[in-house]
Amino acid sequence: MRRSPVQILLAVAMLASMTPACPGLVHAAAAADSRLARVLARYADTTDVVSGGFTVGSPLRVALGDHVAFDAIPQAPATAGLYVLAVDGDRIVLSEHYNTHLAPGAGEGLARDVERLRKGTFVIVAAKDEPTRLFGDRAQAALRSLGAERGLADAEHRTSYLLLGVKGMEPGDGLEKIGMDRLEHRGPKAGTAPPRRLRPPRSDEPRLDRAAGAHEGLRIGGTEVLYYLPRTLRPRTARYLVCVHGSGAWHRPGALHLLERFRALAERENLVIIAPVFDCLYNRPPDLARDLDGQLRFRDERIIRDWDVWDFLNLVNAKGRDRADHRLIEIFAFFRANLVDKPRFHLFGHSGGGQFAARFATVHPDLVERVAACAAGSYAFPTKRRSFPLGLATTKVERVYRHNELTDLLLTTAERDERMARFLNVPLFLVVGEKDLVGSNRPDLAWQGATVTARARGYVAALNAEARRLTEQNVYDGTPGVELHVLPGVGHDVEASIRVGSKLLFPPDEAE
Repeated sequence: MRRSPVQILLAVAMLASMTPACPGLVHAAAAADSRLARVLARYADTTDVVSGGFTVGSPLRVALGDHVAFDAIPQAPATAGLYVLAVDGDRIVLSEHYNTHLAPGAGEGLARDVERLRKGTFVIVAAKDEPTRLFGDRAQAALRSLGAERGLADAEHRTSYLLLGVKGMEPGDGLEKIGMDRLEHRGPKAGTAPPRRLRPPRSDEPRLDRAAGAHEGLRIGGTEVLYYLPRTLRPRTARYLVCVHGSGAWHRPGALHLLERFRALAERENLVIIAPVFDCLYNRPPDLARDLDGQLRFRDERIIRDWDVWDFLNLVNAKGRDRADHRLIEIFAFFRANLVDKPRFHLFGHSGGGQFAARFATVHPDLVERVAACAAGSYAFPTKRRSFPLGLATTKVERVYRHNELTDLLLTTAERDERMARFLNVPLFLVVGEKDLVGSNRPDLAWQGATVTARARGYVAALNAEARRLTEQNVYDGTPGVELHVLPGVGHDVEASIRVGSKLLFPPDEAE
């Protein structure tokens, strides 16, 4: 196709704005649509982008004019992948990180977000550390829709990559670089105001997709929320099931697994499944140099049992202001306001999620209908001799969790007893494997029991004793709702937890 003189001049202008002799340049030509070419040339003039793979230290910078979207992000697997900034006219419409190295579904999420952009939207894509492992064909098509010719399909592992493109361009019409070196694009007016003063998106409010099926990418208060809507949602009788993943190196795969495994139950029981991803807001992401070897394996597996790292299961966060239980309440309020208005939800958790579930019900008994706390390694025992999160005393809470809002933990004796009475009425199912040896013989938990099973038995005994005490004081009148289910021959098995927990939460004889 012949290029007009105007298009050729635009191509020359774009090439002139690039850093000289930069390796990895794939293609830069004037777009067939001159309007899109003008958009690219105008914004490229004020763009500053750096991309680096692992071998060059994983540098990253994405800036448009005087707006810095991403810069100086620490080196770690949790920060690998692709960073995208999109501008439609004068408004930022997308500013997101997609971990296409470690997070299943990240490539699909990137593709979905790019597909939703309007034609003519200017887009910057930059890779950091390793972007190829979970990239995928749909993400490749999305890059080509922005003017990429090479993309990342079949690209070398841990490659650097950057793209300046416009939605609707033909493949090959964008500014694209790929290679194992540090890659840069710095326009002659980088750091100055862009062609139009950028404004934030029209609304920072999260938006719910009401289509049936599984959904990713919803963010509420900085936490990603995965959710599933049944094919025939009947709002009048619909119920909520919140599923909380266990503790591990990266929590998103665990949340995705729970969402997938509860799909059939959602269809049968008319359930809205909510699976929050309690990730880096609540824990320390693994450090590449300190924690992992070159094959991304833990140098010392004990990091997974470093419980100070996984604060979400304790509800409170020793390293910041965010509390996982308060975030879940915020998430649930969003769904109530935008989908089905129900006052309570069913709660399932496995491993660290089991600890979270039991503690959440203790602190917020009025929000839960039934709770399945599976394979939990510890509990908040109803004792004043141990501080939260292992007991209910608050002697250390104000010092350790001083950044948090603690009003609902710092209770008087009467307030604590009254809330415990309401908690004892919650149907609480403890599901543990007879052969679960995770966290066995931990000195700090010896008083709760030597094994997962022993701690669950001790917790049930403690709740029954607490019920008797409150009954004697005329605070409680009833039978505790706690049940213990020990699974013969089972270890720390999430599939067994799902199978048994789903039947306890939604008994077949109570099906809708």
